Amino acid sequence: MTELIKQDIEQSEWYKSLIDNILDTFNHYNVTVIETLQQCYWEIGDQIKQARIYFKEAEIKADDNVLQRIAKSTGKSERTIYYAVKLNETFDKPESIPTMPWNKLIKQYLTFPNNKKLEEKTYTCPTCGKKISEEKYREVTNKAKEG
Repeated sequence: MTELIKQDIEQSEWYKSLIDNILDTFNHYNVTVIETLQQCYWEIGDQIKQARIYFKEAEIKADDNVLQRIAKSTGKSERTIYYAVKLNETFDKPESIPTMPWNKLIKQYLTFPNNKKLEEKTYTCPTCGKKISEEKYREVTNKAKEG
């Protein structure tokens, strides 16, 4: 008997409408949370990008792990900080980021081989501080070793 009443409720229009409204509310807030989180990470990446000039002025060398320092200072994981920077480098503005869960966004857009920017490994020139290719970096460091 209880099973029959349960089935009747689930078939009623008001119950179907209630469930639809609840699901719409969940979806709305999930999207809002995802977009807010993505914007947060994008802005963090932008702040780090803008601060690069200060790292250069402080003579922080390329072998110093800046992202690791930031992660430790903020209590966040190095991976989170790294992906925040990659998100900012990959998308020119937060509005251009596709709305999807963070782990899917990382997998589809921010990790090798999907992100072409990650394929191009660059180094900082020890003499001028500019970004250079691996080949050029080896050339410069070999010249420095030779004399």
